Amino acid sequence: MTFEAASRDLHDFLILAGTSAATLVGLLFVGLSLHLRVVIAVAEVRSLARFTLANFGAVLFAAMFMVINQDRVSAAFQLIGIALVTMVIVAPSLFSMIRGPQGLATSRSERMRIILRFGVSIAGYVAVGAAGILLLVQQVLPFMILLEATLATLLLVALRNTWDLLVTVGEITLEDDESK
Repeated sequence: MTFEAASRDLHDFLILAGTSAATLVGLLFVGLSLHLRVVIAVAEVRSLARFTLANFGAVLFAAMFMVINQDRVSAAFQLIGIALVTMVIVAPSLFSMIRGPQGLATSRSERMRIILRFGVSIAGYVAVGAAGILLLVQQVLPFMILLEATLATLLLVALRNTWDLLVTVGEITLEDDESK
């Protein structure tokens, strides 16, 4: 399969994924701005918001760059660039989580929650870069499969994180209201 054929086959999926990510980024900003004090004050909420936004951003930019009529090598480097930039964006949250008061020395259920919230996202960013590398070495079908699975997974994790953000912010807001 050629890159041009793969681009045509992926086009509708990429349009849908990019449109979904862009819409959800807007809703995320609206939702977070309503409770900005909580987002700023609570490190875990700030980290979760950063990762969620990064997931939506990675999907949005991957979809946006992949629907451009361009050559295989350019598209590959754009995907690798998206992976690198996204990792740089989430690095502060990742480091603060590791260096936090408990670090990774938490209960097993807490570690699983952290892996679900952050580890799957990081694996997704790496997979976007890997898709770019596959495209660079002309492995078009594996590239296509990996990119579709990765973008869908990043959207799914971002949706889950958005729900967690909503619930966490709600719990903190209720606690603050009750303490007054």
